Amino acid sequence: MFRNPPLLTTIPMGMLHYCECMFSLELSDSTRGIKRQAFSDCYSLRNVAISSNSEIEEGVFQHCSDLEHLFGSEADIHRELKCRFNNRPIHKLIYYQSYHSLTSDVLNDAPNKRSGQRRTLRSKLDPTGKESDCLGMTPLHILACSANQDLAFYQVLIKNYPENLIVKDRWGHCQYSTLYGAMRQMKLCNFL
Repeated sequence: MFRNPPLLTTIPMGMLHYCECMFSLELSDSTRGIKRQAFSDCYSLRNVAISSNSEIEEGVFQHCSDLEHLFGSEADIHRELKCRFNNRPIHKLIYYQSYHSLTSDVLNDAPNKRSGQRRTLRSKLDPTGKESDCLGMTPLHILACSANQDLAFYQVLIKNYPENLIVKDRWGHCQYSTLYGAMRQMKLCNFL
């Protein structure tokens, strides 16, 4: 797991080249450029998103076999990761939560604002929280991969999207085992 400092707006050439065991990479939404081979040969990289206005040079994800397996070409990897959270506001809130002041109250009050309902009638989180993104990840998957582990976020997500506990990502891994590992590190296994 690597969390990009928010003040680093350009990822330098080869910054994390050959970090073959890196599974998750958090880039801030203020990242504007990614130089050649910044993440090349990161074979295990699976959880990453790129800001839609980031400039990406060639070879950034060269030999990232887990991503290549899903998307094929590097151009397809770039395109998919740039639009990973389009129409998925809960996924986006969770991915960027370590960069912003997201609280469980804010997450819990993230109802479907597109419904046109009055605020007093809204009672559930946005239904897109049940969906999987281009990596097959639900908000629960994304949280389990996050640098910022917060029990309150788990409680909100599991309460509102309990079915996400058994959803498999695009590599065929069930969320429950990832979640259990993350919560074991926090010594919170009794929660499940």
